[in-house]
Amino acid sequence: LKIPTVVMGYVIISAGTTVPDCLSSIIVSRAGQGNMAVCNAIGSNIFNIFIGLGLPWFLYTLAYSKPYKSVALEGLQVLISI
Repeated sequence: LKIPTVVMGYVIISAGTTVPDCLSSIIVSRAGQGNMAVCNAIGSNIFNIFIGLGLPWFLYTLAYSKPYKSVALEGLQVLISI
């Protein structure tokens, strides 16, 4: 398949962090606590996004003293309204 080892590593790591959350959500939902299962899924995804994306960008900025520029985001304007 010629998949780069870095990509395969990311897939294995993401599965390793997602499967336990999924199993715990299944267990608590079968115990009748559906709200807890939903909160677990949402909280897990928020944590993964903030730590999985934010921490590496923060460390890059600290190490190189310049903002990270992604080719994938070049020309893309993102508007976040709160």
